[in-house]
Amino acid sequence: MTYERLLVSLVAVLWLQQPAPVHGHQRTLKTYRVSVGKFLLLKCSSSSGRNVTWSKGGDGQPGLPPGVEVKGLSLWFLPVAEGHQGTYVCHSSRERDPPAETRYEVQVTRGACPTAAETRLMSNSPVQCKLEHPQGKNSPAHVQWLKECVPVDRARVEVTSWGALSIPGASERDVGLYTCLLHLSLGGHNYTAARSIYLTLGTSSRVELPCKAFLTVRDHETHIYWTINRHFDPYNSSWNFVEEGGAVYAVSSLVISSVVSELLGVPIVCHVNNPSGQCNGTVWLRRADHSGLYVCVLVPLTLCLVGLSLALGWLFRVELVLAFRKLRRLQDVSDGKLYDAYVSYLYSGGGGGSSEVETFALKVLPEVLEKRHGFRLFIRGRDDCPGEALHDAIAGTMSRCRRLVLILSAQSDSEASPLDPGQSQLVYEHSVGLYDALTLDGPGVILVEIGVSFEPKLARFLVISLVSSIKPGWA
Repeated sequence: MTYERLLVSLVAVLWLQQPAPVHGHQRTLKTYRVSVGKFLLLKCSSSSGRNVTWSKGGDGQPGLPPGVEVKGLSLWFLPVAEGHQGTYVCHSSRERDPPAETRYEVQVTRGACPTAAETRLMSNSPVQCKLEHPQGKNSPAHVQWLKECVPVDRARVEVTSWGALSIPGASERDVGLYTCLLHLSLGGHNYTAARSIYLTLGTSSRVELPCKAFLTVRDHETHIYWTINRHFDPYNSSWNFVEEGGAVYAVSSLVISSVVSELLGVPIVCHVNNPSGQCNGTVWLRRADHSGLYVCVLVPLTLCLVGLSLALGWLFRVELVLAFRKLRRLQDVSDGKLYDAYVSYLYSGGGGGSSEVETFALKVLPEVLEKRHGFRLFIRGRDDCPGEALHDAIAGTMSRCRRLVLILSAQSDSEASPLDPGQSQLVYEHSVGLYDALTLDGPGVILVEIGVSFEPKLARFLVISLVSSIKPGWA
């Protein structure tokens, strides 16, 4: 499951310099989630030299339920039963010191595996079991891992020699509830301790909350702990003494590897206690407002995309026109036109013609416009029929064309005779085309002039202009 990143702001500087004396203090340290039939160990955090007693429910009575025994400073559940659920209090006292209480909440479930004590993201680091043998680390014990209360697939996961779980190449199928079982023997009886952790995969936020308290002296009776919504945090927290500029501080960090929705809008409190008093600081997590970031990112991105689209549209305008033309060819053209353009030029067959103009009209235009792009051209001197009435043929054919392309040569006027038949025909074509265009809403006129120093490579630019101008079915 993926969670949005969070804006976290915590300033918890707690001053305990010469506080007013109090008669005692309490601290809620931890919540334990355990299933019926499992072994559970509660360790009182009181320092040595203090008198320790245990009670259930905080009523101050020394009596404990059956199956719960006091061993030194610790409380043993041999094993956990449904009636063991509740709050257990460690009372510690010492002469000339105020009494102190440490509270532990035990939540009992009937399932084979307890509910998750914490949620964290899968990473390359092994997952620690976090279960201790009551008789020390060197005591014999066997560690076993379960996934959804079923032994893990050893082909996908690895269990280290010290009992940690490693999941190389974690994927979505590895997400789930993992339970560490510690099998041990106490007093000739076999017991099993269990602790569960939920591993998830994704981009959930990782939050580290600092807490810093100023102390007058380094006092080992000082304790720092965290509560989330009035319950002890199930996440990773630690604390130690730090000296800065001759002053002593108690520093603690709460690490939440995966922020879930249940952590939003609830008080997360850092508690600092010592024999002189107590103080706390509170922080609230809230969902980040990314609207400003979205605007800052989307507006420039949109402008860039629009600019890029306009630039690409300009560079490939000819291709876009041709693509649109191909799409329109699938539809019937209702304007009744037979040709896309009527090409008029002074060809050499009539005298006075230019070879450059004739090459452009009879070779370049048909090669590019007709063969490559599928335009239909009527070229005088190529498509007319011998013997037909010249003026009627010109007027009739031009009325069936969408454009009139006039190709002129810079030397035509000086070299052609006024009585030249080709020149006379050209003048008539120009007159008919211009008259229709100006008075009868006839074909649009495209003028192309070929200079004396015309080069073949310039034909490409002229053709691009013609392709952009000749649009089938458009006025």
